[in-house]
Amino acid sequence: MSLERGVLALLIAGSFLAAGVLLSQQTVQTNFTSPLGVFKRLRSSENTWLAAQSGNVGIGTTATVDHKLEVRGEVEIEVDNADSKLRFNDPGDDLYSMGVDRSDAGKFKINRGGNIGDNNDIVINDADGNVGIGTQSPAKKLHVAGDLRVDGVVSGNLDGSGNSGPLQVNCPAPGQPGNGNCYATYAP
Repeated sequence: MSLERGVLALLIAGSFLAAGVLLSQQTVQTNFTSPLGVFKRLRSSENTWLAAQSGNVGIGTTATVDHKLEVRGEVEIEVDNADSKLRFNDPGDDLYSMGVDRSDAGKFKINRGGNIGDNNDIVINDADGNVGIGTQSPAKKLHVAGDLRVDGVVSGNLDGSGNSGPLQVNCPAPGQPGNGNCYATYAP
């Protein structure tokens, strides 16, 4: 069949039997410009939208989508024999990834670079719930490999006795009493 102009439109509803397999009922609805122009959007009975002109796709939506991909409901990413990941890439060549590193005991990682194991920017060890920044193997609930800056008060159960209170770290300026050494005070 040859079509020189226009678009072939199908409305499919009902059940189908093919090779002994019964498929569920699906309804496909198309919307065209008038009269018989270019396909504008497609919607199935499972609320999946495909808008050809804008290139937007909606899954589980009930109305036209405004973004390249819009999902209403849960999303699962699963890859056999590889890392399950999301990659974020902007035109400025910044590339970030987040996902599960199968080669490192299934740790969840967020890092710079296209592959999950490239850097150790943020690592969550699911075995013990430890979070690491800049380290592959966080040994405590929060393990930072590198300098740490806190703008505010660090407080909590700091002495192990169940008491809590603020921890203050003081670093005198060079030439001041204390020989330039830092010291901490704790008041439970």
